[in-house]
Amino acid sequence: MEIQVVQQGNLFVNKDFSEFLDALGLDSFDDFMRLEGMVAKSAVRERLTQRLDLKGVTVYIKKHFFPGIRVILKNFLSFRFPLGALNEWRALLAFHAHNIPTMTPICAGRKPLLWKIEKESFLLTDDLGEASRLDDFLKLNGAIPCRGEVLETKKRILENLADITRRMHSAGMNHRDYYLCHILMDKTERLYVIDLHRVNVRDKVGKRWMVKDLAALLFSSLEVPITHGQRLAFYKRYMQINRLSADDKTLIRLIIKKCNKIARHTQRMYGEQ
Repeated sequence: MEIQVVQQGNLFVNKDFSEFLDALGLDSFDDFMRLEGMVAKSAVRERLTQRLDLKGVTVYIKKHFFPGIRVILKNFLSFRFPLGALNEWRALLAFHAHNIPTMTPICAGRKPLLWKIEKESFLLTDDLGEASRLDDFLKLNGAIPCRGEVLETKKRILENLADITRRMHSAGMNHRDYYLCHILMDKTERLYVIDLHRVNVRDKVGKRWMVKDLAALLFSSLEVPITHGQRLAFYKRYMQINRLSADDKTLIRLIIKKCNKIARHTQRMYGEQ
């Protein structure tokens, strides 16, 4: 469902939450940046995610800070622009427009510095309640060998994940951090794609980006009890095929090659720490 957005200077507001934010007196960029809550994520110094309560409503605010001249120059030399909160805001709107489950965007704002470079920005979203990480669920509930209801549950979840992944790519969106930890599941087995900070929204997802997303999923699945047969069933469901063609086998080899590259990069990264 398409979300209606109201722009108020450097603020972008989900129209459904306009009265809610007005009642709280949140009407300027600085008002939102002053909000403080429990730290939910702080993996890098230029981003901070906090969980807080606004008059009985649990929300998350992700604050982006200026990354520094060195990071800006490094991005420019790689022909990239630093990504602020507005990139995730646009991705959330696109996901909702294509009915792909994710968080609900409430408000976003930016304090521009120069051209596309931002001094600060933020994103405010809703809370997904008791939804938990899919990789954690599979580790606890997907022991191999499994049979009966446990096996059927795992089959439904992987089919659902394949369908969401196909819909995301078909709608012209690739995630770029598509690991199982960025998929949440609630008690009704509804899946949500989160952490859309790096998502590309384009007319068509090319093979390179499709392979990257599928390789990231494959890499993260190596840490949970999923069999090779279940991974193959996921691929067939994603591609909507019954049998593998020569092209499918070539694509699978590319996915495995990229997965191995991610594994080597991860090993080097942790080895340097």
